Amino acid sequence: MKEVFQNDLLENEEILWTGQPLTRVFSIIDIFLIPFSLIWGGFAISWEFTAIHSGAPLFFCLFGIPFVLVGLYITFGRFIYKYVNLKNTYYAVTNQRVLILSGIYKKTLQGLFMDQIPNINKTVNINGSGTLRFGITNANRSENTGMEIFDPVKSTVAAFLNIEDVGKVYRLINNLR
Repeated sequence: MKEVFQNDLLENEEILWTGQPLTRVFSIIDIFLIPFSLIWGGFAISWEFTAIHSGAPLFFCLFGIPFVLVGLYITFGRFIYKYVNLKNTYYAVTNQRVLILSGIYKKTLQGLFMDQIPNINKTVNINGSGTLRFGITNANRSENTGMEIFDPVKSTVAAFLNIEDVGKVYRLINNLR
């Protein structure tokens, strides 16, 4: 995984740790999102089916199509998007910076120098995995759900989302700071 970052390293910079987010597509918020998506999708498909089979005007038949498409995305597509996005995200800690390389079609590199990280927020799950957020942040409800494409307020704080042994990485970064 180190080779992913080789072209982006600074002079005398060496990689001390690399990782990727765990590819868990389900999260706690799915307790609410899955029933909502089934209700939305069911209603949209029912509307569309009724409009087409009742001989409704063309406007009513076309009106339901965007709702069906959104229903399909929030029911199934967001899990595919989330999985592919997680598989294309890489993290690194170097002796100078933390690096995040992400993107499906267009790769984006985010780098923070150790002395410019104002604070680190650590969230630890029961199995030792967790998330590190670098900077002051408000919780983003759609973060890492696949629904972030609908969220007008994007999180601008760099984060290592859902990594294994978050405590070890946290200690490494704090020692470097």
